Order: sequence, then C-alpha cells, then structure tokens
Amino acid sequence: MWKSLASLLKNVFTLTQQTDRNADDIKRLQDEVKDLTEQVRGLAEDVRDLRSEYRHSREVARLERQNLTLRLENALLRTDRAALPSNSDPLEES
Repeated sequence: MWKSLASLLKNVFTLTQQTDRNADDIKRLQDEVKDLTEQVRGLAEDVRDLRSEYRHSREVARLERQNLTLRLENALLRTDRAALPSNSDPLEES
C-alpha cells in the first residue's frame, strides 16, 4: 500500500512538472506566434509599399515613353517641313 501511494505521489509530482513545462512551452510559443504575426504584418506593409512604388515607376515609364514618342513625332514633322520646298518666294514659281 505504501508502495502504491509513493508511486501515485511520484506520478502526481511528475505530471505537475510536465504541466508546468507545458505551460511554459505554450507561453513561449504564444510569444513566438505574436512576434511572427508582427513580422508578417510588417512584411505585408512592405509589400504594399513596393507595389505602390512599382505602379508609380510603371506610370513614370509610360509617361516617359509617351513623351519620347511625341518628341520623335515632332522631330519627324519638322524634318518633313524642312524637306518641302518653300512657296513663299513668288519668283521661284515662274
């Protein structure tokens, strides 16, 4: 009987220690999850910022291409005008 009582007390003591360790582990894991959640939120914010910068860069590049296209068209029109004979001198028409 004393042997089984000692065994029972030993089991209770062991289970108490395991419960305490498990509680500590749970607390540590909760803290890790909290830290990871904060990191993921920070990364999500960084991704949003990068996406915004990417859109802005794309828009700037589009506007630069449009500007270059208009400059090229303007230069071509000037070249065509310079190549046409001038009709302003009436003596040349005769």
